[in-house]
Amino acid sequence: MDFFIIIGLISIGFLIGWHLRAFTIMKNMVDKPDEMIKLLTQLKDLSAQEDRFGEPVTEDLIELETEIHRDTMYAYDRLTGQFIAQGSNEQELLESAKKRFPGKKFWRNDAK
Repeated sequence: MDFFIIIGLISIGFLIGWHLRAFTIMKNMVDKPDEMIKLLTQLKDLSAQEDRFGEPVTEDLIELETEIHRDTMYAYDRLTGQFIAQGSNEQELLESAKKRFPGKKFWRNDAK
């Protein structure tokens, strides 16, 4: 029986703590709106950075994998292996890719 009383008290404490936390957040939103806007902007930027390192966020974004053979760069879609474009340098390669796939955005992860 004591076990159920302890579980009940823990549950009540958790609920009270949850409501106090929500109340504190609401109070900060009313009293310090500029700080809350700054915090939300930072969270949004952090989320965008995390999305950059995951799978493509939109269908318009193509992550490139590049290879260099005899002074020519070749770009392929990292996910499908489809040939995208070629060029003598990175700028020429990207211009060629934009001509072949208008409206698409290209990204190359150099960290790999």
